[in-house]
Amino acid sequence: MSAKQHIALIGMPGVGKTSIAKLISKTLKINHIDVDQIIEDNESETINDIISKRGEDVFRSIEKKELSFAINTKELSVISCGGGVVIDKENRYLIKDKTYGIHIKSSIEEICKRIEVSTRPLLYNTNKVLKLHSIWKQRKSLYNDASKITINIEGLSINEAFQKIYSRLPNAN
Repeated sequence: MSAKQHIALIGMPGVGKTSIAKLISKTLKINHIDVDQIIEDNESETINDIISKRGEDVFRSIEKKELSFAINTKELSVISCGGGVVIDKENRYLIKDKTYGIHIKSSIEEICKRIEVSTRPLLYNTNKVLKLHSIWKQRKSLYNDASKITINIEGLSINEAFQKIYSRLPNAN
């Protein structure tokens, strides 16, 4: 398969976007861009610190700029987006119009089993199950608006999830 446009992975925090994106990029021999990692590298701060010190609005502004930059690079890439990237309407349009956006979906219960709340600013010091259900309720339609397809990876290992997603890419062998 040869990618003809960027592939953007979106979905809830902890669903496996970055791990799966790394496998896709390795298989397709194209670049992987982790928007959250780029933000942390460029800002020399964790996302937790950016949000707690400067506020979520500042973080979302930085995220929007980095997403736009990633999508507008000429070199084809697999882009793993932060879970909240879809909150911004322009981000949703950008993902939908300029990438092959894939919404990776799993149950809240499964996500809770593997998520580390200390690295998740929106989940820290909360009941993570209730908070994730609340986030899902707010974002479900936004993920659908931004993506071309939704793939449920419930009960799958990262390798199995990768295989399922890879098989659904345009022109996959």
